[in-house]
Amino acid sequence: MKKIIATCVATSFISASFGCFIMFLTDGKTILIANHEDWYARDAEVTFVPPSGKKFGMLYFDFTS
Repeated sequence: MKKIIATCVATSFISASFGCFIMFLTDGKTILIANHEDWYARDAEVTFVPPSGKKFGMLYFDFTS
């Protein structure tokens, strides 16, 4: 716990920083992973990969190339 507080205090003095948010949720059967980048881009895209057979589907965010 002391390491977490020390890290929060140390990083609070950085004036220009980019934040991101990563989240993992599970109910014991399903796992959801999310990520949010604080970034502005006009060339962002969303790709949906549907499930097939015994493989899971996926959703991911990327930049066009």
